[in-house]
Amino acid sequence: MSNTPDRCPTCNRKNLKRVYTITGIFQHLGKIHSSNDLLGAKKYIYSVLDQLGATDEQKESISQRIESGIHIPHSRDDVYDIVNEILALARTDLVKKGASLWYFIRVIYLETGIDESFADFYKEFIASTDEKLSTQSVSRLLKAIGIKAKTKKIGNSSCMYFKISSGELREKINTLGIGQPSNTSDIEDNVVPCSSSINVYKKLIKSGHPQVSLLILDHGQHAKILSGKDGYKYQAVVHAFYKKHNLPYDASIAEIGESFLNAAPISFIKK
Repeated sequence: MSNTPDRCPTCNRKNLKRVYTITGIFQHLGKIHSSNDLLGAKKYIYSVLDQLGATDEQKESISQRIESGIHIPHSRDDVYDIVNEILALARTDLVKKGASLWYFIRVIYLETGIDESFADFYKEFIASTDEKLSTQSVSRLLKAIGIKAKTKKIGNSSCMYFKISSGELREKINTLGIGQPSNTSDIEDNVVPCSSSINVYKKLIKSGHPQVSLLILDHGQHAKILSGKDGYKYQAVVHAFYKKHNLPYDASIAEIGESFLNAAPISFIKK
């Protein structure tokens, strides 16, 4: 709980609140192992709880548990229980702030890993979502789960480059506790794998096509999508896409498809 007033009581100037990065929160809390460590970090913890949007009940509960250590030192297990509760709040905040980024990674890269420059990765991500996160924001979110670009020399120039395997990427994403999306693990088309469609999508984005879109369905064998479980969704979204780009479309079907089109990022990645 932060007792810092919104304005200076002397000059009435608005006080600027310190903003803590998710990476910094994880690092700082990771150094707390004893009752003395916990008490020494309590002001920092209260400020962090304010930033993470903890409820009054959560803040009061954590505050009482921390302050109780003044008279009777906490056991190590108690310390870790308190720290883990705060880390859980931070993790929830991280998942929320990077929702579109995590979805993008899970759909596009989870099966293949990332092997490209940060510039190309960022370009593809921004093309896939209406949420315009800055390069700094994306970099901070990735660093928070241990994904860092490294300098790589290409020809006569250097760039920041990602080289992370599918296994490593799964491990990093799993730390968020958000699992794997069903639409990357239950694709029934064995003739043209989902990964091939994703690669085509990525190539089109890289080559500068401004109106490329990708629809991922859970069900539908090759050349039999319309007769499958997700046939209605496929047809509806295609006609909504036609309508969006001023092509001939069936109005009644397109109206249904627009709800799916606007529900990204559930099953549709759009430019």
